[in-house]
Amino acid sequence: MKIIIASSYFLLTSCATIFTGTTQKIVVQSVPDGATVSVDGMQYGQTPMDLKISRTVFSDKTLIVELDGYKTEMFILPKKFNYVSILNFFNWLGWGIDVISGAVVKYDRDYIMLNMKSNQLNSYNLHELNKNDLGYYILPEESNSFEIVDKKNNMKLVFTE
Repeated sequence: MKIIIASSYFLLTSCATIFTGTTQKIVVQSVPDGATVSVDGMQYGQTPMDLKISRTVFSDKTLIVELDGYKTEMFILPKKFNYVSILNFFNWLGWGIDVISGAVVKYDRDYIMLNMKSNQLNSYNLHELNKNDLGYYILPEESNSFEIVDKKNNMKLVFTE
């Protein structure tokens, strides 16, 4: 009986490390394709891609996606508790190994889809824009970033998100 208890103690050591590993695959896609993906300053490749990233408890991972002509997207990968770690029960050695290896947490997402936003401005000539009944100018298309040029008064107004 003591052998069974001792064996189970060591078999259940670091359950999350054994069952879920210390790395995680995250699929990263963007529209358009071809954006460069970096994590903590290290380039991993271009979208679409399968990003294999190590888990860590004590620091956050910052994901940066860049593409010429588009705004750079940057965010911290959210983490959550890896419930497989509960199999350690009262095994402090197992908990310690899972914490040190990072297996006690996992990233909240397995798939990231980014619609890249253009950083180029739509340009409109003030005197070519239509007005509504209240006298407000009407833009020909919806845009969050644009410029309005008034050539007669040599002025340019820039609106960005």
